[in-house]
Amino acid sequence: MNHPDTPIWMVCQICTRPLNTFQPFNGGPTVHQHPTRPDPTYDHEPIPIPRDQAEHVVMECDFCSSPDVAWIYPTSTPMKNTLAIETSQTVEHDHETMRDHTIRRERMTGHEELRRNNFSPDWAACGPCSTLIDRYDAGALASRVSKLLPARPPQNLLRKFYRDFLRTTLAKRRPTPTG
Repeated sequence: MNHPDTPIWMVCQICTRPLNTFQPFNGGPTVHQHPTRPDPTYDHEPIPIPRDQAEHVVMECDFCSSPDVAWIYPTSTPMKNTLAIETSQTVEHDHETMRDHTIRRERMTGHEELRRNNFSPDWAACGPCSTLIDRYDAGALASRVSKLLPARPPQNLLRKFYRDFLRTTLAKRRPTPTG
């Protein structure tokens, strides 16, 4: 039986890929989303089911999203981080007429929500990312990942996050389960 504070790890019922789990700080319901990937976006909204109810799970590298997962890195405790997620955006138009011309202004306004991302204690890695993890090279890992993901996350934030990951990584990696 899980401790009440232990999250149930979810996968998408449609594509059987692991989902990111976010807990809004405003006390709202848990949100499950597909991870960011370098290829085009998903063609469906996630339908979360507990991981142990899926017949199989499509593994991808938790760092660069490569489908060639080779190793699992367990961590001593599940990691969490806080993200500002843009939940809506509007465009406001304004104009001002002066003697012989019109000035048009456009201003983007948005709403962000703080969410806590709860990560699984097991991290999947492809061969190239695994090499960098085994060298404890958070900088090189951040550089590799920031070049591959479409959102181009800032390397300094990734480097800090990966340093935290490396501090919680247990000494022994294990091969990816087959089947």
